[in-house]
Amino acid sequence: DDVVNACITAMESPTASGKIYNVARGEKTKVKDILNGLIHAFGLSDYPITYGDGTPGDQFGVVADIRRIKEDLHWMPEVDLQTGLNKMAIFEKGRQNVEE
Repeated sequence: DDVVNACITAMESPTASGKIYNVARGEKTKVKDILNGLIHAFGLSDYPITYGDGTPGDQFGVVADIRRIKEDLHWMPEVDLQTGLNKMAIFEKGRQNVEE
């Protein structure tokens, strides 16, 4: 929802022409957070995850800089990570039912 909203906002704004924007929450997100969120969204409470040692250069969370889109377009993210993952899971479950 946030990506669609940001795209529409940019298309409707003359100040966005020719600019590149990061569309994100602007909050640190770890792979572990995404995996746990997906497990919850798909109702897989006992899904096994094996954690291994890190390797040189591993990222331990990424934060997108969304200052430009906030300043230029007054756009703010509205969907938190878990809500977005839940909606994605609902969509995917529905798509799988159609294919069966």
